[in-house]
Amino acid sequence: MIVSYLKIFLRKVLRLLIRVLFLFPLKKNRILFESFQGRQFADNPREVYRFLRREYADKFEYVCSLTDPSALREDEGIRAVRYKSLQWFICQATSAVIVSNTLPITIFPKRRGQLFIETWHGGGAYKTLAVDFRGYSPARQVMVRWNNTLLCDKIDVFLSSSEGFTQAGIVQPYGYSGTIANTGMPRNDLFFSPDRVKAAEEKVRQRYRLTGTVILYAPTWRGTDFQNTKRVGALPDLERILSQFPDASILFRRHYADRNRYEFNRRVIDAAEYPDMQELLCASDVLITDYSSSIWDYALLGRPCLLYVPDLYEYEEIEHGFCTPIDSWPGTVCTDMDELCLALKNMDPQAHQKRAEEHLRALTSYENGTACRQTADLIINHIETI
Repeated sequence: MIVSYLKIFLRKVLRLLIRVLFLFPLKKNRILFESFQGRQFADNPREVYRFLRREYADKFEYVCSLTDPSALREDEGIRAVRYKSLQWFICQATSAVIVSNTLPITIFPKRRGQLFIETWHGGGAYKTLAVDFRGYSPARQVMVRWNNTLLCDKIDVFLSSSEGFTQAGIVQPYGYSGTIANTGMPRNDLFFSPDRVKAAEEKVRQRYRLTGTVILYAPTWRGTDFQNTKRVGALPDLERILSQFPDASILFRRHYADRNRYEFNRRVIDAAEYPDMQELLCASDVLITDYSSSIWDYALLGRPCLLYVPDLYEYEEIEHGFCTPIDSWPGTVCTDMDELCLALKNMDPQAHQKRAEEHLRALTSYENGTACRQTADLIINHIETI
């Protein structure tokens, strides 16, 4: 516990020192985009950027942060700064708008004139977050609570995908009482355009030369190696799945924080580096996941979703916990390989679509295909008033 309070003290000192960067003038037209703490330029921030670039061209200065700026695709048309470099610190202090899909780093104090938009990176109401996470020790919870106070002060607007997410993903875990915009998630605007969905599907199929059934396997991150955890068998038998579908391929989309090594072949394909998860969802005929909020996104497509959760008891009762019962999620619960194979064999697309629609209504979905436009309006209105 003493270590936690020492860390808090040191971070308070850092916050005071960082105020020196406020000597740099605020750049009225500079917008900084951050995704997954610099690991990728993707997800909601990238979709907001693309919308702004398409609608307003070069009216603004666009910057994104990346741990490896050389990985930025040339056709993105945005300047990249190295995450946690001196340039990055300066951009944090001088950008009029910051759009992020992960919570802000709280060593940066709030600067007058800045707008921080938190898009988050998942919708719905599934796993517990922040201080509700059962895996935290008492000392860690002290840090989390202190950090949450600063987060609430830093975030100006929190985008919400649904009323369920507002309560379980914003208000309850963080105690946030600021502005919540009921926009839906910008990355999900894609699903409301049949032409864009079709184009995304064709793009992925051409990229990986897929011809038959496409199964997307996209588990959440547990923080440990699937093969060496006490939760034996958390990784499904992908070859057994393929034996049921001679024409199928599996796209394996591991979590961005998962750095474990897996074996791939012609039919089990590594899709971790594909830049757009939503396009992978568009290309898949069925999603297999566990506790990932990608089930929210996939519900908007209304396609079959299966939840492979052999470690259900440990995950729910000991490690993490749920904010809504897993039986209410838009997917068939499978606790072992026999159940998973049976669910795959007996898939009823219409029943899955009905379940997805009921789930979206139950959580009061705000998704309607206009999230990028609404977020852009927030940015424009802010810049015009500073």
